[in-house]
Amino acid sequence: TGVQTCALPIFPVQRLLAQALGSSNQMSLAEETLRSAMDTAPDDVSVRTDLAKLLIQTQRADAAVPLMEEAVRKYPKDVTARDTLARAYLAKKDFANAKTAATAIQTLRPDLAVGWYLAGLAAQAENHSDEAQQDYQLALQKQPNAFDALSALVRLHVSRGRVGDAIAFVSQTTTKYPGDALAANLL
Repeated sequence: TGVQTCALPIFPVQRLLAQALGSSNQMSLAEETLRSAMDTAPDDVSVRTDLAKLLIQTQRADAAVPLMEEAVRKYPKDVTARDTLARAYLAKKDFANAKTAATAIQTLRPDLAVGWYLAGLAAQAENHSDEAQQDYQLALQKQPNAFDALSALVRLHVSRGRVGDAIAFVSQTTTKYPGDALAANLL
């Protein structure tokens, strides 16, 4: 009569621990935990993505880029990996590659706002405000409740001195989606 045990794979537990450590601002321990999880599950793209996000958050985008480039090579259809790669390029101020990564998301999943939003961020970072506005608007056509794109478009209007346009846009959005708390928060 043996005792049955349930052996959980260790890397999901390590990911949860790393998230808790990061939330507690213990970034070194969070990174160490995620690197251990990568050693345990080297082909798990979510662990690699979590580590890259932590590296970006701690201003080490240079280290995040190769992690995510490898993830995208292994899992070319993984939108989260491509999203994280684009954000790493943005953090590194490599706007041409960020735009390329965003375009790849647009091609892979044209129904999602994120590719257009990331392209808008790259365009805005290069002071191409009209292009950024167009990208944000396309993101909102794909997903009208895409808060990141919505708030980026509002901030862009404000930065261009078009506060009236920003207010009108937010008012129009809250009228169109009256139950959307995220849109209401922009007011």
